[in-house]
Amino acid sequence: MSMCPACINDDCDDEDVVEGRNTVCDCACHAPEPPLAIFWAIRNEKGEYFKTGTSSSSPRWVKDLGLARIYSKLGPARGKVTALANLDWNADNPIADIVEFVVNDVRVIDQKERVAKSQAKKAHKEADRKIRTMQVTFEDAQREFNEARARLNALKGPRVHDVDCGCKSCVGM
Repeated sequence: MSMCPACINDDCDDEDVVEGRNTVCDCACHAPEPPLAIFWAIRNEKGEYFKTGTSSSSPRWVKDLGLARIYSKLGPARGKVTALANLDWNADNPIADIVEFVVNDVRVIDQKERVAKSQAKKAHKEADRKIRTMQVTFEDAQREFNEARARLNALKGPRVHDVDCGCKSCVGM
């Protein structure tokens, strides 16, 4: 933010500042920083926050703000307050309030380590799954081979070997 010559030379006093503007030099050097974000929530007379609800279902209120519905625009929050106030079965309840949250501080939470750990865990599980799949496939193939061998032996029937049969297993008897 650029400063006026009077503020740079310390010629203006903070006593002259009204609503962020200097009344002597009419500069905005003393204006507060604008908020980074503004959010809204709906609160009833019991201090509970609106979570969900439609015209066909009763509204659900929660005490924990972390579970409440947070609006990023004021219009939908106002519309929901009006809709809640217009419900026939809600006529005796007072009108809910809109709570405004002004964000001036943002903290970035680094997720690289957590995501890398999660990806490694997922890759390990995938490798284990592939190994189990290969083992099951091998066991199935071995079982099918043994079943086929048994069927083949059953189809051949019992063999009687003698010295003159000439099969490889009998040569040298």
